[in-house]
Amino acid sequence: MKYFSDCLAKLIKDKGITQKELYTELNLGRNQLHFWVIGKAEPDLESLKKIAQYFDVTIDFLLGLEDEFGGKV
Repeated sequence: MKYFSDCLAKLIKDKGITQKELYTELNLGRNQLHFWVIGKAEPDLESLKKIAQYFDVTIDFLLGLEDEFGGKV
């Protein structure tokens, strides 16, 4: 799920926050988030929902199924 890790890293950078701020805000484990960002693990559905809500994007966007404007890729 390389697309997800790249997308998550970009969202974090674009929002100007740290991984620590994100995992604290979403009540995630530090290592859990780090492994997602580097592509060593994948989030479960509940975590995907939290991330999508936090960044105001769709789960389809996080998974690379649609672009930032909601169009299918």
